[in-house]
Amino acid sequence: MNRLIRVMISILICYSGYLHAVLPYISMRSQSVDAARELMGWTDKVNLYDMENLYITGALTVEGTRSFDPDALAHCLFGFSTPSPFSSNEVAIQVSGSQVPNRGQTDWLADYFGLSPTYQSTLYFKPRVTNFIMDFDVYAGLDEWVTGMYFRAHVPLVISNWNLHFHEEPLSGLAAAGYPAGYFTPSAVTDNNLLATASDFFSAREIPDLPDGVSFEPLAFARLDHRSQQKTALAEMQMALGYNFLLCPLYHLGFNFRVYAPLGNRPNGIFTFQPIVGNGKHWEVGAGFSGHYTFWESCDEESSFGFYCDGNFTHLCRTSQIRTFDLKGKPNSRYMLAERLGAPNNPPNLYANVTQGTAAASSVPSAQFKGAYAPVANLTTLPVKVSSAVQVDIVALFNYTACGLSVDLGYNFWARSCEKISIDNQFEATRLESGNVWALKGDAMTYGFPAADSVSPNPPTSVPLSATESLATIYAGTNGTIGGQNTAVDNAEFALWSNADNSDQLMIQPGLNADTSQTNAAHTQQLTSNDPVFLSNANINIKGAESRGLSHKIFAHLSYTWNECEDIMPYIGIGGKAEFGPRRGERQCNNIAACQLLNTTPPVPCDECNCQRCNLSEWGVWIKGGIFWS
Repeated sequence: MNRLIRVMISILICYSGYLHAVLPYISMRSQSVDAARELMGWTDKVNLYDMENLYITGALTVEGTRSFDPDALAHCLFGFSTPSPFSSNEVAIQVSGSQVPNRGQTDWLADYFGLSPTYQSTLYFKPRVTNFIMDFDVYAGLDEWVTGMYFRAHVPLVISNWNLHFHEEPLSGLAAAGYPAGYFTPSAVTDNNLLATASDFFSAREIPDLPDGVSFEPLAFARLDHRSQQKTALAEMQMALGYNFLLCPLYHLGFNFRVYAPLGNRPNGIFTFQPIVGNGKHWEVGAGFSGHYTFWESCDEESSFGFYCDGNFTHLCRTSQIRTFDLKGKPNSRYMLAERLGAPNNPPNLYANVTQGTAAASSVPSAQFKGAYAPVANLTTLPVKVSSAVQVDIVALFNYTACGLSVDLGYNFWARSCEKISIDNQFEATRLESGNVWALKGDAMTYGFPAADSVSPNPPTSVPLSATESLATIYAGTNGTIGGQNTAVDNAEFALWSNADNSDQLMIQPGLNADTSQTNAAHTQQLTSNDPVFLSNANINIKGAESRGLSHKIFAHLSYTWNECEDIMPYIGIGGKAEFGPRRGERQCNNIAACQLLNTTPPVPCDECNCQRCNLSEWGVWIKGGIFWS
């Protein structure tokens, strides 16, 4: 029966992972990767025919962008959540404690955050990204040396502002309560020792004041900031050396070799929504093409109508980053609570037996709780190596020019293939693989209490258990209650503080007598895990954190060139765009992928939503001006 229950729970967890797949980090399109911004406004000043000398076109584009469709970003970050009553594009997550009656199935468990077990609130998110971009662009036609050869480069200066618009609305109705002795510490924890709001945990790095020397680490990574965050930096230096092997008055076609040198910042895992300028510190190498065809040109060559198309294809080389991950099959588990275990006490004071009230043939579990808790994010934030096979940036536009006035109407397609992420080999000894041994706490009691009528001498006042809950989720532990037996911990067996006598039982609370007749003690003798189930690097959902990107953009640009002087011609224009990334619900999942749950034998297959599409949808306006010189 227990085996059947565990398999059913595992299947539910897998189903939950399918519905609520999340990305702890969203890898956005770099602000410098924009073939449309490069091409528009100067189609008649690059790739020119019959130029026997060096000619240069310079441009400065000043652009402002602002993202929309924030609920799509929020669903990428947190998975399933409900619409906010305050705004149609804001999402909400409910937080409730383990003692809240009829708590929702998708409520995040407040116990993990050092809050009262009766605590209730709603977290609201409306993520938005705003960019101010100054892009310096230059094109040099090298026809003086090789006809059709050119060099081009550009580098944008970016001021990027990222804001989760995170706020919390506590719900009233239930009186604050504490935790019974044994849940967090040997002593009871009063509500005065607990945090006042979930924001204190997620944003302010505050922790509950636990007695008895038990520690509770603040959330060091994947934090949710109330404030906007800003980053100012150069994105990348993009350089291309090309050759137009077809170069005629009405058309051209050529190819180029491209190198992008990273100048921006890389993710460090501290915040879930961290401002990034550039591509995350990837070097990029690749190739591109450029071509056009003029369908019509007036006899005086003052007016024309043509089609232009550029395409860039690059490989994002491996780079080092620091990212936070969830556990396999457990979306948002970065915010769950882990407990540290270690070698059993010497001499032993924790024994386990499959039979209630029996000391004979009891064994010592392999580890005991060592008085320390930590958010899972503190354990699963790792140095990693990241690469992407290919990034595609293609622009196609129609241009109409008449007497210096030029109009561009176009479309831009951008896509990036799935990231490949692996733990940095230089840092394999993570906190999950080092001397510290961690496991999921869930809602397990972590201390037991010797029976008041134990006959063996010198009983301790409390004993740390080895109880773990590998099947716990961000929504709930496996016991479903606090203050009682650990009925649903991993590999549950009855706990004793000594194997000398049947009365040396560990009880669910202080002051209870052992019951060797086995009439009542089956409900009062505490259970522990024999053996506990530990976390390791194998449980980190690195594959599920890999993402890809895709967007479609339409744009228009209107410009004017003062062409009275053929050698030096200034020009200026304005334009705007609408770029559409994946909408909510468009994330595609692979079929069944092996998801190693922590304690099922054999492992239960679990559907992981691998390589989701997630990036910005945004509006943008700009001014682009420069000088053509020959």
